[in-house]
Amino acid sequence: MNFYIVVHILMGISAGAAAHTQKLAGISPSQAPKWAYGPLGSLSATFAFFAAIAAVVTTAVQYPVLWALATFAELVAGAFIAGLIPTGLRFLFALIAIPLNVVILGALWGFWYIG
Repeated sequence: MNFYIVVHILMGISAGAAAHTQKLAGISPSQAPKWAYGPLGSLSATFAFFAAIAAVVTTAVQYPVLWALATFAELVAGAFIAGLIPTGLRFLFALIAIPLNVVILGALWGFWYIG
């Protein structure tokens, strides 16, 4: 179960970081990287959001609903952690949100094994 806790918290961190980066790019573009207010920033935030939803749905299909609620709580905890990390690291998590979530969702869906 430690694997699930770690990957769901990482997904929450990437979703929270991407959302925060998008918000910062909209409010004050000079404080965000150039990619954040372009199509890559929007794609990163959108993909991270839908990957988080897919993680909850995947858990609800594979396990009892209680585990889906735990997954949601882990995602929220990850988003909370994203608010506590430094801004530069938050930008990095937002930048790697797409490949990170592809790898994690592939492991959750059984396409490959992360060990």
